[in-house]
Amino acid sequence: MFTAPGESNDLSRRSGHLPVLLSLIAVAMGLGGCRHPLLRLSPSPAVVTSAPTTVPPAMPTTLPVATPSVPSAASTPADLQGATDDNAPALPQAELTLITHGGRSLPYVALTFDACQTVGHPAGYDEAVIRILNDGGTPATLFLGGLWIQRYPSRTRALATNPLFELGNHSWSHPDFARLNPKDIGAEILRTQEIMENVTGRQATIFRFPYGTHTDEALEVVARHGLLAVGWDVESGDPDANASPDSVAEAISAQVQNGSIVILHMNRPGGPTAEALPDLIEQLRARGYQFVTVSQLLGLEPDALGATGRVRSD
Repeated sequence: MFTAPGESNDLSRRSGHLPVLLSLIAVAMGLGGCRHPLLRLSPSPAVVTSAPTTVPPAMPTTLPVATPSVPSAASTPADLQGATDDNAPALPQAELTLITHGGRSLPYVALTFDACQTVGHPAGYDEAVIRILNDGGTPATLFLGGLWIQRYPSRTRALATNPLFELGNHSWSHPDFARLNPKDIGAEILRTQEIMENVTGRQATIFRFPYGTHTDEALEVVARHGLLAVGWDVESGDPDANASPDSVAEAISAQVQNGSIVILHMNRPGGPTAEALPDLIEQLRARGYQFVTVSQLLGLEPDALGATGRVRSD
Protein backbone atom coordinates (compact mmCIF):
# COMPACT_ATOMS: atom_id res chain seq x y z
CA MET A 1 0.00 0.00 0.00
CA PHE A 2 1.36 3.41 -1.01
CA THR A 3 2.55 5.70 1.77
CA ALA A 4 3.54 9.30 1.18
CA PRO A 5 7.16 10.09 2.04
CA GLY A 6 7.82 12.24 5.08
CA GLU A 7 11.09 13.78 3.94
CA SER A 8 9.45 17.12 3.12
CA ASN A 9 8.52 17.72 6.76
CA ASP A 10 12.11 17.00 7.84
CA LEU A 11 13.38 19.50 5.29
CA SER A 12 10.94 22.11 6.58
CA ARG A 13 12.28 21.76 10.10
CA ARG A 14 15.87 22.14 8.88
CA SER A 15 15.24 25.25 6.80
CA GLY A 16 12.91 28.10 7.63
CA HIS A 17 13.23 29.30 4.03
CA LEU A 18 11.74 26.19 2.44
CA PRO A 19 8.07 27.31 2.62
CA VAL A 20 8.93 30.48 0.70
CA LEU A 21 10.91 28.53 -1.87
CA LEU A 22 8.07 26.06 -2.35
CA SER A 23 5.55 28.84 -2.83
CA LEU A 24 7.74 30.46 -5.47
CA ILE A 25 8.08 27.16 -7.30
CA ALA A 26 4.34 26.60 -7.14
CA VAL A 27 3.64 30.05 -8.60
CA ALA A 28 6.15 29.50 -11.40
CA MET A 29 4.42 26.21 -12.24
CA GLY A 30 0.99 27.85 -12.36
CA LEU A 31 -0.27 26.00 -9.28
CA GLY A 32 -1.22 29.19 -7.47
CA GLY A 33 -0.26 27.62 -4.15
CA CYS A 34 -2.75 24.77 -4.53
CA ARG A 35 -0.16 22.09 -3.77
CA HIS A 36 3.51 22.47 -3.06
CA PRO A 37 5.26 20.32 -5.65
CA LEU A 38 7.72 18.98 -3.06
CA LEU A 39 5.07 18.38 -0.40
CA ARG A 40 3.03 15.25 -0.98
CA LEU A 41 0.38 14.48 1.60
CA SER A 42 -1.60 11.27 1.50
CA PRO A 43 -4.01 9.99 4.13
CA SER A 44 -3.51 6.65 5.73
CA PRO A 45 -5.54 4.05 3.82
CA ALA A 46 -8.87 3.16 5.36
CA VAL A 47 -10.39 -0.30 5.64
CA VAL A 48 -13.99 -1.00 4.71
CA THR A 49 -15.64 -3.64 6.84
CA SER A 50 -19.33 -3.06 6.11
CA ALA A 51 -21.31 -5.20 3.69
CA PRO A 52 -21.73 -3.74 0.18
CA THR A 53 -24.96 -2.28 -1.10
CA THR A 54 -25.69 -1.77 -4.81
CA VAL A 55 -23.24 1.10 -4.73
CA PRO A 56 -20.43 0.22 -2.31
CA PRO A 57 -20.70 2.11 0.99
CA ALA A 58 -17.81 4.23 2.15
CA MET A 59 -16.22 3.65 5.51
CA PRO A 60 -15.21 7.09 6.78
CA THR A 61 -11.84 7.55 8.30
CA THR A 62 -10.30 10.55 10.01
CA LEU A 63 -6.85 11.44 8.79
CA PRO A 64 -4.04 12.17 11.25
CA VAL A 65 -3.26 15.86 11.45
CA ALA A 66 -0.14 16.60 9.43
CA THR A 67 2.20 19.50 10.14
CA PRO A 68 3.72 20.51 6.81
CA SER A 69 5.10 23.96 6.09
CA VAL A 70 2.17 25.36 4.16
CA PRO A 71 0.72 28.85 3.98
CA SER A 72 -1.60 29.81 6.82
CA ALA A 73 -3.64 32.83 7.76
CA ALA A 74 -3.41 34.45 11.16
CA SER A 75 -6.71 36.21 10.60
CA THR A 76 -9.55 36.29 8.11
CA PRO A 77 -8.46 37.90 4.79
CA ALA A 78 -10.17 41.20 3.99
CA ASP A 79 -12.18 39.69 1.14
CA LEU A 80 -13.67 37.13 3.53
CA GLN A 81 -14.84 39.58 6.19
CA GLY A 82 -18.36 39.67 4.77
CA ALA A 83 -18.84 35.91 4.79
CA THR A 84 -20.99 35.04 7.78
CA ASP A 85 -23.66 32.55 8.67
CA ASP A 86 -26.22 35.30 8.09
CA ASN A 87 -25.59 35.88 4.39
CA ALA A 88 -24.70 32.40 3.14
CA PRO A 89 -27.39 29.94 2.06
CA ALA A 90 -27.69 27.31 4.76
CA LEU A 91 -27.46 23.57 4.13
CA PRO A 92 -28.48 20.85 6.59
CA GLN A 93 -25.61 19.66 8.76
CA ALA A 94 -23.62 16.90 7.09
CA GLU A 95 -22.20 13.73 8.59
CA LEU A 96 -19.18 14.39 10.81
CA THR A 97 -16.65 12.24 8.98
CA LEU A 98 -13.83 12.30 6.47
CA ILE A 99 -14.28 9.99 3.49
CA THR A 100 -11.11 8.67 1.84
CA HIS A 101 -12.61 5.97 -0.39
CA GLY A 102 -15.77 4.10 -1.27
CA GLY A 103 -16.57 0.44 -0.74
CA ARG A 104 -14.07 -2.14 -1.91
CA SER A 105 -16.45 -4.72 -3.34
CA LEU A 106 -17.18 -3.22 -6.77
CA PRO A 107 -14.79 -1.72 -9.35
CA TYR A 108 -15.82 1.94 -9.11
CA VAL A 109 -13.13 4.66 -9.11
CA ALA A 110 -13.56 8.41 -8.65
CA LEU A 111 -11.08 10.72 -10.36
CA THR A 112 -10.91 14.09 -8.61
CA PHE A 113 -9.19 17.27 -9.74
CA ASP A 114 -8.31 20.21 -7.48
CA ALA A 115 -8.31 23.78 -8.84
CA CYS A 116 -7.27 26.48 -6.42
CA GLN A 117 -5.12 29.52 -5.89
CA THR A 118 -3.80 31.51 -2.95
CA VAL A 119 -3.98 35.25 -2.42
CA GLY A 120 -1.66 37.06 -4.82
CA HIS A 121 -0.71 33.88 -6.68
CA PRO A 122 -2.91 33.46 -9.78
CA ALA A 123 -3.43 29.84 -10.80
CA GLY A 124 -3.91 28.36 -14.23
CA TYR A 125 -6.63 26.27 -15.85
CA ASP A 126 -5.63 23.11 -17.69
CA GLU A 127 -8.29 22.93 -20.38
CA ALA A 128 -6.65 19.84 -21.82
CA VAL A 129 -7.68 17.86 -18.73
CA ILE A 130 -11.34 18.75 -19.25
CA ARG A 131 -11.16 18.08 -22.98
CA ILE A 132 -9.74 14.60 -22.41
CA LEU A 133 -12.39 13.78 -19.82
CA ASN A 134 -15.08 15.02 -22.20
CA ASP A 135 -13.74 13.13 -25.18
CA GLY A 136 -13.64 9.90 -23.21
CA GLY A 137 -16.98 10.39 -21.49
CA THR A 138 -15.18 10.13 -18.15
CA PRO A 139 -17.03 11.41 -15.05
CA ALA A 140 -14.98 13.34 -12.51
CA THR A 141 -15.29 15.48 -9.41
CA LEU A 142 -13.74 18.95 -9.49
CA PHE A 143 -12.84 20.63 -6.19
CA LEU A 144 -12.73 24.37 -6.91
CA GLY A 145 -11.31 27.14 -4.75
CA GLY A 146 -13.20 30.40 -4.39
CA LEU A 147 -10.38 32.57 -5.73
CA TRP A 148 -10.07 30.19 -8.68
CA ILE A 149 -13.80 30.51 -9.40
CA GLN A 150 -13.47 34.29 -9.15
CA ARG A 151 -10.70 34.17 -11.76
CA TYR A 152 -12.54 31.76 -14.08
CA PRO A 153 -16.30 32.37 -13.67
CA SER A 154 -17.34 31.50 -17.23
CA ARG A 155 -15.33 28.29 -17.20
CA THR A 156 -16.73 27.39 -13.80
CA ARG A 157 -20.24 27.92 -15.16
CA ALA A 158 -19.47 25.66 -18.13
CA LEU A 159 -18.09 22.94 -15.86
CA ALA A 160 -21.20 23.12 -13.68
CA THR A 161 -23.47 22.53 -16.67
CA ASN A 162 -21.52 19.50 -17.89
CA PRO A 163 -23.32 16.31 -16.75
CA LEU A 164 -20.02 14.45 -16.48
CA PHE A 165 -18.80 16.61 -13.61
CA GLU A 166 -19.72 17.52 -10.07
CA LEU A 167 -18.21 20.49 -8.27
CA GLY A 168 -16.87 20.50 -4.72
CA ASN A 169 -15.74 23.28 -2.35
CA HIS A 170 -11.97 23.57 -1.89
CA SER A 171 -11.94 26.68 0.37
CA TRP A 172 -11.56 30.30 -0.70
CA SER A 173 -7.79 30.94 -0.54
CA HIS A 174 -6.31 27.47 0.16
CA PRO A 175 -4.92 28.00 3.68
CA ASP A 176 -3.89 25.24 6.06
CA PHE A 177 -7.10 24.46 7.96
CA ALA A 178 -5.09 22.88 10.77
CA ARG A 179 -3.88 26.40 11.62
CA LEU A 180 -7.14 28.35 11.36
CA ASN A 181 -9.66 29.15 14.05
CA PRO A 182 -13.33 28.13 13.56
CA LYS A 183 -14.42 31.63 12.50
CA ASP A 184 -11.82 31.80 9.73
CA ILE A 185 -12.61 28.25 8.62
CA GLY A 186 -16.28 29.16 8.34
CA ALA A 187 -15.42 32.26 6.32
CA GLU A 188 -13.31 30.23 3.87
CA ILE A 189 -16.14 27.76 3.38
CA LEU A 190 -19.02 30.22 3.17
CA ARG A 191 -17.36 32.68 0.79
CA THR A 192 -16.72 29.82 -1.62
CA GLN A 193 -20.29 28.55 -1.27
CA GLU A 194 -21.56 32.03 -2.04
CA ILE A 195 -19.51 32.57 -5.17
CA MET A 196 -20.27 29.05 -6.40
CA GLU A 197 -24.00 29.65 -6.05
CA ASN A 198 -23.73 33.08 -7.69
CA VAL A 199 -21.80 31.67 -10.64
CA THR A 200 -23.44 28.27 -11.10
CA GLY A 201 -26.81 28.54 -9.35
CA ARG A 202 -26.05 25.89 -6.75
CA GLN A 203 -23.77 25.16 -3.84
CA ALA A 204 -21.35 22.33 -3.29
CA THR A 205 -22.24 19.51 -0.89
CA ILE A 206 -18.74 18.02 -0.65
CA PHE A 207 -15.50 19.61 0.55
CA ARG A 208 -11.78 18.92 0.33
CA PHE A 209 -9.27 20.30 2.85
CA PRO A 210 -6.39 22.29 1.34
CA TYR A 211 -3.22 20.18 1.57
CA GLY A 212 -5.34 17.42 3.13
CA THR A 213 -4.70 18.83 6.62
CA HIS A 214 -7.31 19.42 9.28
CA THR A 215 -8.15 19.23 12.97
CA ASP A 216 -11.20 17.65 14.59
CA GLU A 217 -12.52 21.17 15.11
CA ALA A 218 -12.09 21.99 11.42
CA LEU A 219 -13.95 18.81 10.50
CA GLU A 220 -16.80 19.85 12.77
CA VAL A 221 -17.05 23.27 11.11
CA VAL A 222 -17.16 21.69 7.65
CA ALA A 223 -19.97 19.35 8.68
CA ARG A 224 -21.86 22.16 10.39
CA HIS A 225 -21.93 24.04 7.09
CA GLY A 226 -23.55 21.08 5.34
CA LEU A 227 -20.49 19.68 3.58
CA LEU A 228 -19.17 16.12 3.57
CA ALA A 229 -15.37 16.12 3.82
CA VAL A 230 -13.66 14.08 1.11
CA GLY A 231 -10.00 13.08 1.08
CA TRP A 232 -8.34 10.44 -1.11
CA ASP A 233 -6.55 7.12 -0.98
CA VAL A 234 -4.58 7.40 -4.23
CA GLU A 235 -1.92 10.12 -4.57
CA SER A 236 -1.03 10.94 -8.18
CA GLY A 237 2.01 13.08 -7.41
CA ASP A 238 1.15 15.41 -10.29
CA PRO A 239 2.16 18.66 -8.50
CA ASP A 240 5.69 17.36 -7.96
CA ALA A 241 8.31 19.41 -9.84
CA ASN A 242 9.82 16.18 -11.14
CA ALA A 243 6.54 14.48 -12.07
CA SER A 244 6.14 13.17 -15.60
CA PRO A 245 3.11 11.71 -17.41
CA ASP A 246 4.57 8.24 -16.91
CA SER A 247 5.23 8.73 -13.20
CA VAL A 248 1.70 10.04 -12.64
CA ALA A 249 0.10 7.15 -14.52
CA GLU A 250 2.31 4.58 -12.82
CA ALA A 251 1.63 5.98 -9.33
CA ILE A 252 -2.12 5.81 -9.84
CA SER A 253 -2.07 2.43 -11.53
CA ALA A 254 -0.03 0.92 -8.70
CA GLN A 255 -2.33 2.20 -5.93
CA VAL A 256 -5.82 2.08 -7.40
CA GLN A 257 -8.33 -0.48 -6.18
CA ASN A 258 -12.09 -0.85 -5.92
CA GLY A 259 -13.60 2.29 -4.42
CA SER A 260 -10.51 4.46 -4.80
CA ILE A 261 -10.63 8.27 -4.78
CA VAL A 262 -7.73 9.62 -6.84
CA ILE A 263 -6.36 13.14 -6.32
CA LEU A 264 -5.08 15.06 -9.35
CA HIS A 265 -4.91 18.75 -10.28
CA MET A 266 -6.28 20.89 -13.11
CA ASN A 267 -4.58 24.24 -12.51
CA ARG A 268 -1.20 23.52 -14.07
CA PRO A 269 -1.39 23.95 -17.87
CA GLY A 270 1.40 22.07 -19.56
CA GLY A 271 1.94 19.84 -16.55
CA PRO A 272 1.98 16.04 -16.65
CA THR A 273 -1.68 15.46 -15.74
CA ALA A 274 -3.38 15.89 -19.10
CA GLU A 275 -0.76 13.89 -20.97
CA ALA A 276 -1.06 11.04 -18.47
CA LEU A 277 -4.85 10.80 -18.61
CA PRO A 278 -5.67 9.15 -21.98
CA ASP A 279 -3.53 6.03 -21.48
CA LEU A 280 -4.37 5.88 -17.78
CA ILE A 281 -8.11 5.95 -18.40
CA GLU A 282 -7.79 3.33 -21.12
CA GLN A 283 -5.65 1.05 -18.94
CA LEU A 284 -7.94 1.27 -15.92
CA ARG A 285 -11.01 0.58 -18.03
CA ALA A 286 -9.21 -2.42 -19.51
CA ARG A 287 -8.72 -3.67 -15.94
CA GLY A 288 -12.47 -3.45 -15.41
CA TYR A 289 -12.75 -0.18 -13.50
CA GLN A 290 -15.72 2.11 -14.03
CA PHE A 291 -15.33 5.85 -13.45
CA VAL A 292 -17.89 7.70 -11.34
CA THR A 293 -18.10 10.97 -9.42
CA VAL A 294 -17.45 11.01 -5.69
CA SER A 295 -21.16 11.39 -4.95
CA GLN A 296 -21.94 8.44 -7.20
CA LEU A 297 -19.21 6.41 -5.52
CA LEU A 298 -20.67 7.14 -2.11
CA GLY A 299 -24.24 6.54 -3.19
CA LEU A 300 -25.31 10.14 -2.70
CA GLU A 301 -26.76 10.19 -6.22
CA PRO A 302 -27.35 7.59 -8.96
CA ASP A 303 -24.27 6.11 -10.58
CA ALA A 304 -23.83 5.59 -14.30
CA LEU A 305 -25.78 2.31 -14.11
CA GLY A 306 -28.70 3.90 -12.31
CA ALA A 307 -28.03 2.25 -8.95
CA THR A 308 -28.27 4.04 -5.63
CA GLY A 309 -26.84 3.40 -2.23
CA ARG A 310 -25.95 5.02 1.08
CA VAL A 311 -22.93 6.89 2.36
CA ARG A 312 -22.24 4.26 4.94
CA SER A 313 -23.67 1.11 6.47
CA ASP A 314 -22.53 0.26 9.98
